[in-house]
Amino acid sequence: MNLKSGDGWSREWPRLAAMMVSLAIPTACGRPDSGAARLQQTDAGAAQAGPATPALIVLKGASRLRDGQGRHGGHELSYRLQVAYPAEEVLRKIHESIAAMPATPLEHEFLNPGLATGVRRGWSTFIDGSRTPSTRVTAWVGEWQTTGSDVVIYSLRYDSAVGPSRAGDERPDNDDLLVSASFIPAAAAAAVRKQIGITAPIK
Repeated sequence: MNLKSGDGWSREWPRLAAMMVSLAIPTACGRPDSGAARLQQTDAGAAQAGPATPALIVLKGASRLRDGQGRHGGHELSYRLQVAYPAEEVLRKIHESIAAMPATPLEHEFLNPGLATGVRRGWSTFIDGSRTPSTRVTAWVGEWQTTGSDVVIYSLRYDSAVGPSRAGDERPDNDDLLVSASFIPAAAAAAVRKQIGITAPIK
């Protein structure tokens, strides 16, 4: 387990969320359970989000499912699980679904080449001061690139109360895990990188 505090996450998380909006991929803003009818159960105890995005899975026990389609052909899912940190079984199933595509894990975020992904850095924590009261966030974000240059992103997040010490390296104080998954077509990924002036290769 690798738990790191800060490292720019408190600054970068809001910016990256805003860039997802610019891609017109809904960030968990679809109707709850709107995609449930299209999800197919798999032998692994997970549901796949249709044949076009086989890497996006809904794991058994999921609640508050949101399923959205972007105008650029992107796809996003979000749901909640009651799973204790560090959610090793969840991460294992995510890695298995990605490996079946196949796709290559990215060591650095495709929208922020200076920030390592969860595949490399593990879990991170930061204090989210944009909420009242402030929240201590424990997050893991992994990114992959397919052979067709599409990008797949998985985000796992626990929100906890901030203690008197405001320490950012404590374990979550609950098991309420938010899972978000995005499939970003190659053209959309390239367009947003160009829009914000990123010239470094995706790696």
